[in-house]
Amino acid sequence: MMRCLYTLLVGGLLAGATPPEELELAEVAELPEGLKPLCGDYAKCGAERPLREARAATKPLVETGGWGFSYGPLPLRHPGTFPNDDTTAEWMRGQWSWRGRDDLGVMKRMGANVVRLYGNDPRASSGEFLDEANRWGLKVVAGISDWPYTQAPDNCVHKKDKDCYESLRDYYGQVLGQPLQSGGFLVGDEGSYHPALDTLIIINEPDLKIRDGNHRVDQKYMKAVLSALDGILAAEVARGIDIKSKDNIKLTATWSYATCPDCPHLLALKDLGCCIRCEGDECLDYGDAGDLPVDGGMRCIEGRTDQRDCPGLPMVMDFHSAIEDPSSVGYTFKTQGWKEAFASRWVHSLNAFVSASAFNKQFLSNYMQLKRLANVEPLPVMLGEFGDPHLAKDPVALEVELKEMVEMVKSPDNKLFAINYFEFQVSYWKPCSEEDEKAWDQWHTWHWAEASTAPALPIGCSERNFGIFALGDIAVSKTGPVGKEGSEAYPIECIKPIFKGKPEAIAKAFGGSAPDTDVCEKGWGPESKKYCVASRSDEIQLYKAVVWVCDRMIQKDLDCEKGMPPACLDSDYSKADWIFSTYYETNKVPGEDNDHLCDFTGSGLLTALPPQPECVLAPDAGSEGGGGEEPEGGGEDGGGDENPDGTKPPAPSPRPGGVPHTYEVFFVVGAVLCVAVGGVGAAMLYNTQAPRAARRDPEADGVEMS
Repeated sequence: MMRCLYTLLVGGLLAGATPPEELELAEVAELPEGLKPLCGDYAKCGAERPLREARAATKPLVETGGWGFSYGPLPLRHPGTFPNDDTTAEWMRGQWSWRGRDDLGVMKRMGANVVRLYGNDPRASSGEFLDEANRWGLKVVAGISDWPYTQAPDNCVHKKDKDCYESLRDYYGQVLGQPLQSGGFLVGDEGSYHPALDTLIIINEPDLKIRDGNHRVDQKYMKAVLSALDGILAAEVARGIDIKSKDNIKLTATWSYATCPDCPHLLALKDLGCCIRCEGDECLDYGDAGDLPVDGGMRCIEGRTDQRDCPGLPMVMDFHSAIEDPSSVGYTFKTQGWKEAFASRWVHSLNAFVSASAFNKQFLSNYMQLKRLANVEPLPVMLGEFGDPHLAKDPVALEVELKEMVEMVKSPDNKLFAINYFEFQVSYWKPCSEEDEKAWDQWHTWHWAEASTAPALPIGCSERNFGIFALGDIAVSKTGPVGKEGSEAYPIECIKPIFKGKPEAIAKAFGGSAPDTDVCEKGWGPESKKYCVASRSDEIQLYKAVVWVCDRMIQKDLDCEKGMPPACLDSDYSKADWIFSTYYETNKVPGEDNDHLCDFTGSGLLTALPPQPECVLAPDAGSEGGGGEEPEGGGEDGGGDENPDGTKPPAPSPRPGGVPHTYEVFFVVGAVLCVAVGGVGAAMLYNTQAPRAARRDPEADGVEMS
């Protein structure tokens, strides 16, 4: 019912309805003098838009090769928790949309063709994100949150003895099932995946997460991986997906880069020259592998070298042993056709934070010998995360390193088909003591511009070495309510290099160009210009705010949509940019603090970086700006102008002669239809552009971060 009413409201206002002549409305004045669009030449300075169709066909990364970024930016500036780890959801639109901070567009222009994700909340839709990625030509490596594995009250690792079949069948079934209604992983009605999707990571680093009581690798940790795969295949079958087709998305589990001396099939790597370093009684903990080579073991008799580490490979051997004989880890597959699905769709992946040469010696060259070693055909392999922390602040060396990795992806002589540089944005939320954070901030202030020759970084806050972009102090949008309705909204701030030259180095290696971050680097200052725009967040709150603003402007004989450029007519957000900026500029008072004029109960914000400058009204050169008077009853407390927050709904003045506004007519008539026919008739009569609202389960707990 409420959805129907808001749809009608949008149809009557944002869709561009204008008062009919027969209503005898008062004449609407022209736009105030001295104001004009911030960008009058759309071709020159308008926001860059993706050019592809949202559902255009794409080729898989195993055919094209891929290089891009791991992406899980949370809008936090300090260590802490966040309500939800799904950064593809609509409440995060202000980060990744080209109408917001444009993260996906930044990646594409830097030369990327893939983006690796993490959590996925089944209550929310990823459809809009996938459409946006596909328009930019970015393939998506999706992830599954740790929620069903280790965080849910009935998680499968600790509560179900590592049998994750039902948990993942139900969880992934929701991920697949909901988008059938709202647009997401599946498109159409024939069980087809969204063309942007390339690979699904069913679990990230299970060798580090599934431990026994002694904090060692659980000897049957692969039971969780196999049963999760089985559950995901079952969910696909239920949705009509051909699980055996090689044309479907790939499936993988991402291993860590650990040497894993506890892994049960470590001895299978002995013939590669791999060894484990241990001394005395410590070697007993590793069973036969802890013996000396002369006794059939793998204890290192010399110092550890790159070639002898063999990180990541023990988990590959454990997986192939388990898939060959699932009963060895106490599991029996339930889904018919699972063997064919594995043969046609499985790829390997791992996270590695070493140099390109070390990765080639330690893993890739040894991986190519699996056929000889264990009669296992080497499958395509992807680096889910990659980045040498020693090169984090050395742009010159980093460029050389990444160029080498890209060439490895392009080479036909190995199975590496994609790399994801870790990571797009600094993870400020990760552990960092207050003292360490202070030292980091001080170091960054003094040495940012010459990071490669500066003193060593502070010991704490080491995770910040990995980020490409830091957060500036200029907000460009806000999140919507995150996870559950009613939760806090967070500012989405601009991005700037964590170290000078780092984005440029990566872009050169990927064959692209780095973004212009000058305004963000300077931050707010005395000369900064402020522009009032709409937050790319909660649609319903936006609709209410637009109605409120347009009503106030009509009372002053101003048309809130007057002069709106055609480029702004295809989005409710760009329309709201024009409406909000018009209101702000016609009501602000020169020399006073006017920030309160651009809040609209959280739907608006002031920024120096408007996402779509062609849709923002600003003072003309030489103008004083601010053509209007303070609204009646105005001032910081708003006086008689109530905020559009629902607690004190505004009571608009009637039009001359007692005639209501056109959007009021739409809304009232439509409300009757909504009540009478459940919204069906209204939807037929008023075909609006109302965006999808995120589907949220008000009874479910928020998904925690992985």
